[in-house]
Formats: sequence, C-alpha cells, structure tokens
Amino acid sequence: SLLSQRGTDGVEDVVSALVNRDYDEAEARDILRRTRLVQLPFRIREISEKLLTHAAACHPTVAGLAVSRLNELFAVASAAQRRSEPGTAARVQITDVDAVLSDIQNAVDVEGLDQAQGDGICSPADFLTPDTVPARTFYLGVDGRPGHVAANLDVVRPVELTACADGLSEEQSVLVTGPSGAGKSVLLWRAARDLLPSARVVRVRRVHDASDAAGLTRHVRLMRPTEHAPILVVADDLGRANTAAWPEAATMLRELPNTYLLTAARAEDFHPSQLVGATRVVQPRLDKATALEIGARLEQVGIPERMDVQEALDLSEGLLMEFLALMTTGQRLRQVLAGQVADSADPGRLLHRDIARLLPAAHTLGLSLSAQRLGSLLAPPGREDTVGDALGVLRDEHIILNDGTSWRGLHELRSATISELLHENPPPTIASTWARVVELVDPSQVGWMLRRVAEREPTALPALLPAVVDVLARPDCTAAEVAKVLEGAERADNTLYVQATTLILRASLPPGLSIQTLSLLAYPMCQGLTMDVGISEAWDRMVTEVRKVADLMPARATYDTTLQQVCAGLTAEIVQRLLTEADLVDVTRLLEAGREHLTLPLHVTRALVDRTALPHDVTTAMHYS
Repeated sequence: SLLSQRGTDGVEDVVSALVNRDYDEAEARDILRRTRLVQLPFRIREISEKLLTHAAACHPTVAGLAVSRLNELFAVASAAQRRSEPGTAARVQITDVDAVLSDIQNAVDVEGLDQAQGDGICSPADFLTPDTVPARTFYLGVDGRPGHVAANLDVVRPVELTACADGLSEEQSVLVTGPSGAGKSVLLWRAARDLLPSARVVRVRRVHDASDAAGLTRHVRLMRPTEHAPILVVADDLGRANTAAWPEAATMLRELPNTYLLTAARAEDFHPSQLVGATRVVQPRLDKATALEIGARLEQVGIPERMDVQEALDLSEGLLMEFLALMTTGQRLRQVLAGQVADSADPGRLLHRDIARLLPAAHTLGLSLSAQRLGSLLAPPGREDTVGDALGVLRDEHIILNDGTSWRGLHELRSATISELLHENPPPTIASTWARVVELVDPSQVGWMLRRVAEREPTALPALLPAVVDVLARPDCTAAEVAKVLEGAERADNTLYVQATTLILRASLPPGLSIQTLSLLAYPMCQGLTMDVGISEAWDRMVTEVRKVADLMPARATYDTTLQQVCAGLTAEIVQRLLTEADLVDVTRLLEAGREHLTLPLHVTRALVDRTALPHDVTTAMHYS
C-alpha cells in the first residue's frame, strides 16, 4: 500500500521528519504518495528458501546459499542506487536468480549434504511450521521444539536472550544449563530463531560417536557458512547417550569459520568437557517480569488462573514448570500428577499403569522405548493393538508422547515425579522396572543405563545385571555392543567408587583445602604410589596427613563389582562367538573393556592370533599389540 494512504499518526510523523530535513510540506507529501510500504514476515529468509526450493526444485541448502547470494546482490545494488541515474540504475532480473542457482548447484556436493540428514544426525530447524500441540498441553510442560516457537506458545525471556546474544557475539558459543523444568529447551529454540536472523539453523539429532561427529562437521562444512549466511548449530540434551560425542564434534565445528554453537544441558548432565573453547554459560531463572507475562499469556489462551502470579512465583523456587502447575491447577506438580497416578489404579487399567511405569522410568535415564519392542513385550500373542490403544490413552492424558517410532515421557521432571509416585509402594521397585527397561532398549544403550542408574540410585544397580547378561547373550549382539556395555559397567563402578570415597574425603577435609586438591593427593597414595619426603618440615607434615586419608580410602580394584558380574555372565561360548565374528578393532576394544575380568580360553586365544594378519602400518600395529 502507498504510505500516504495509511491514515495513521505515523504518517504525519514521517512528514514532520522530512520537513525537518529541509523539504517543504508539499514535497514531503509527494514523496509519501510515491512510497510503497511493504510489510515482510519475520522469518523472510526461511520463507524465501522454502519458496525457492519448491519453485526451482533445488536442494534446501542450495536454496539457502542462493538466498544469501541474492541478499548480497540486492544490498550492493541498493547501495549503488544513491549515485545512479534512471538509465544507469542497477537491476536484478529473474535470469540473475537462475544464474546464481546454477553457479551454486555446480559447486555444492548435494549427495554429501543429504548423507548426514539421511543418517539421522541432523536436520534443518523448522521455524515455519507451528506445532499442533494445544496450548493447555504445552503449559502442562513438554520438551521444547522449534514448532513451539513457530506457534508462539512460549514467552520471551529478555534477560536470558540478551545473555545468549552476548555469548554468540563474543564467544560464538553458548550453553544453557539448569535443573529440569527451568525452561531451557524452549529458550534454546527461541534464541536459535531470533538472535541470528541471517543464520541457517542446523538441528542436531544425534552425535553418538566419532563417526556422527565427523558426519555433522562434514555437513556443516558442505553448507559453506559465510559472513552473510552463517551456520548456527543447535544441540539439546548434552550429556545424554545420543550426544556422547558432542565435545569431539564441537572441537571440529569451532574450527569452521562463521559457525556458531548454541546448546543446552540439564544441570545433572553438565560436564566441563561440553565447554569446548570459550563458551558463555546461561542459567535461566524465572523472574517476576517473565512470570507476569506468562500470566497474561494464560489469560489470552483462555486457561483460568488458579493462583496469584506472585504467590505462584514465591512457591515455584524459580522452576518454570512448577510455576505453571501452580498457576493452572493451584497445586504443586507432584500433587497434580498424584491424581493422575491414582486414576490409573483402576483394575481395568493394569496395562496402562504398567506402561506408565516403564516409559517414565526410562525417560528419567534419558531414554525412549521402541513402539515395536513395547508391543512385543507387553501384548498378548496377536494383540499388539491393545498396547497401541493404551499408549494412545496415556498420550491423551499427557503422561507420554510419541517420538516417531518410539515413546517417551512428556518432560523429564514430570517423568521423574510419575516414576517416584508409581514406585512408592513396591512391588515393583524402581530397580525391577529398570531391569525390564534393559530388555527394551538397544544393546548399545545398556552401558549408558548402568552409568545413569549408578548416579541416580546406586543400590538398584545389582538388580539390573541379570537382565544385562541376558541381553549380551543374544546371538545378534556384536562385539562392539558388548564392549560398550562393559565400558558402561566400568563407568558405573567409577561412580560407585567416587560416591564412597567422597564421604571419606569430606570427613577428612582440613580447613582451607578443596576436596579436589585432597583427592588429587590422596588417590595416588591409595593406589600404592609414594611421595618424596625431606623437602621441608611443612611438606613432610602434609604428606603424613594425606597418607592418613589415603589409608582410609578403599582400593579402586575393590569396586569392580559391576564389571566383574557382567563379565562373569559371558560364557566361553559367547566370548568365542564374539571374537570370531569381530574385526581386529572391535576385538581389541572388547578385550580392553573386559580387562582381567573377561575369561579367554587358550584355544580361543590361539585361534584369534592365527587368524589375525601381521601388522603393516602404525594403526594395525597398535591394535595388534
């Protein structure tokens, strides 16, 4: 529309501004009569890329690069118009778009770009398609996704967004961390959409191992990040099994120019290794301004408020999900979920209650469960539909949600609370439920389970081991998968050892000394190493005191219980099959993971040596040795 036809106070403001720049009023109004006002959507870049992808039948990344090149052409052309005459004015024509597309398609490895996406490592973040989740369900608490931001369901948190913007500008890397229920994921995707409007956003789906890390890095490199079209790599749930190789991926990604990292991790999953290079850490906390905005949003979508905003804020302890529960129900989250759990106790809902135990229990460890395996384990023969029906009911009751071909809890804080409520009056115990979960997950995830159970509920660990051994005895279980389980068992034992020794160290900690320093001094002594004396009287006194602490600490070898029990379940026949079917790399990994606890019969050792080729380079020599 013409600016002169707008009929708003703003039009008169423009006229006044032009008059102040020495135009007379008639000239100013003539300018407005010749000025058209074009209102663009917020995510004009994504819309342009989508339009170009469909109109030109090109790869989305090619479209993204083309939009970036066209933006540069338009910027140069518009800057030059100031000094041009009508006859010499720059023009951008449709044929220029075709030329740009042709140049980029000839230079881009489209098949390479598709590989990482086809492998499930990453995908473009979709901020154009609003999520269909109802507002009431969203405010009950769900894991944040780009579609929630596209649907404008979230509330902007200016303090945290400013911190994220500063981190991306100054360090090119931001990590959002906090307790479950603090609103990290939704903040992550709001920041990803709003803070770098020119960036192409890559959503990390999985970086499970070194191969995934290399695949993600190659994908971003092939996208050709530039100053005008940078890449923003976004990864949620760091510290979980599916993101175990993120530090390796981040190290490689940070070597690429014009590439930014935006990540999130729960406080209990955070580890310093996730901070690759200079990284800004942002910890969201619910403040009064955000709480008031949420209250207004609830009113807009027609959700009655059951508690005053300030009262709910005071009771929420800074947790967004707890605040929402208080606002929408007048009760704490645990009270709300206790009512749902009580309803599932009906004798006609035994299957629903069983599923409600399994899925939240798995979700508390960061795991989803396969729909196919749930049907196979829980359904009567030929009646898998009964499991599907029960899953649908629990989804509609906001207990679980479908994640493609698998199911998981709605949000980890909700899952943890539901799991606690359903195991308040055993049987079953949480340990026995986790043992059933072992049967439902991939063998490669079992080692992760052992480690997480050791962290959350160490007394439950022994109950899982018979199920773990059964999984490793399956004929389709590979040497690499068994090695992962044994590595997880060793990490579980490390956790048990740290828990035991931390109590001793804290009780012996002298004033002015940190527990980290004391452990660095005492642990080597505990393992039999000695420290030189005679350097000074103060040094000798310190060595004597540290020795007293070291003498109280158990030897690390006495805590190999999990690894020992898992290895004990691997019979000679199982070990022989694994070693016969594996290559040298996986054989080496399996033997190193089992260490002295893995029994290897002499004839198996001879057969292994006989079939292994002599080393011919550094890599094979390392494995052979």
